[in-house]
Amino acid sequence: MQRGELRRTDRQMTEAESWTFLTSSFSGCIGTVDADGWPYVVPQLFVIHDGKLYFHTTAANGHTRSNILSNPKVCVEADEPGVIFPYGEKAPCETSVGFESVILFGTCEIVTDQAQKVLFFERFMAKYADAAWERPPVWPLLDATTVYEITVARLTGKRRPVVIADKWKHMFETPCR
Repeated sequence: MQRGELRRTDRQMTEAESWTFLTSSFSGCIGTVDADGWPYVVPQLFVIHDGKLYFHTTAANGHTRSNILSNPKVCVEADEPGVIFPYGEKAPCETSVGFESVILFGTCEIVTDQAQKVLFFERFMAKYADAAWERPPVWPLLDATTVYEITVARLTGKRRPVVIADKWKHMFETPCR
């Protein structure tokens, strides 16, 4: 099986559905590997623009930055869990959870262009800030921040629809997905 290939193709989302989900996801986990081969996974807020994923950290040389400088290959995961539901009739272990998730593999690099960093923060605030906040478009910590750009090599999305066994349907008003 190749990297990122889905075993359960019956649950595969289309590429367009995967991008839509990823674009609207609140956060995700970025996985990197250090020079000694140790994995490091950290939750991050991010934005999608022109088919690339952007996120930021402090400019200090922490795990994320040093890992990307030694190995730019990354993996990103975003998910949204749904309800836990009984899908079988006989055993308690015939239970699952509805979900949607996207995993992407790509190559990460540090954005050095100041104008690109400003664009990232404008998009970031458009996604995460409350529209009622009256904030001037000033970025005093721009030089103290590292912005990263991930070029996507492979993107897959998967969903587990909720299929409740008849015996249990009375317990669920409106199953999600």
